[in-house]
Amino acid sequence: MTHYLLSRIEWDCDGYDSKADCALPATILVINGPEKGSSQYEEFEDVVASEITEIFGFCHKGFKIDECHLNSVRGPRLGGIGWVDAVISCRHRFST
Repeated sequence: MTHYLLSRIEWDCDGYDSKADCALPATILVINGPEKGSSQYEEFEDVVASEITEIFGFCHKGFKIDECHLNSVRGPRLGGIGWVDAVISCRHRFST
């Protein structure tokens, strides 16, 4: 399984004075996703989009997703990629 970093998340915070009022993460580390280029990857993007909406209770208008190699983890700071606001595990069972 592969890990991915979601960034540039465009949260839909209509009705709030500012995005800060929503207290939503700017970056999310997703662990246990399928390898990029696999037949399951396209399904994975859809699953992650639904999961972050369900977990954080807000819809979003999109995000950037990058493969992430975890060489060392020290608290919420990941080697080479900076701070991460949230970590989720993809629990979806992909079809094979």
